[in-house]
Amino acid sequence: MNRTLLALVSLTLLAACGGPTAAECASNTDTYANYGQAFVTTNCRSCHQHTSQYGTQAAVQGSLTSLESELSTGRMPQGLTLTAAERARVITWLGCGAP
Repeated sequence: MNRTLLALVSLTLLAACGGPTAAECASNTDTYANYGQAFVTTNCRSCHQHTSQYGTQAAVQGSLTSLESELSTGRMPQGLTLTAAERARVITWLGCGAP
């Protein structure tokens, strides 16, 4: 429990401090095609399938701020538990613009 709380606090601070650096984004190999689409399908579409929310890369990119906020605070994904590493990875991907 303490480790989870620490991870959430760390992720919240990361999001509040402007997210990943340009160097971190340059070295991040996650893209919508090789990571984001599968993440969204697995963790978001069960609740959001009835809308066009998050159905495309452009839709995800149009919601970066709200997605980062919801994920960093643990409000999303509802009903699913992400590990600290999974949460950090998706927040970094989003912080880099969800390429």
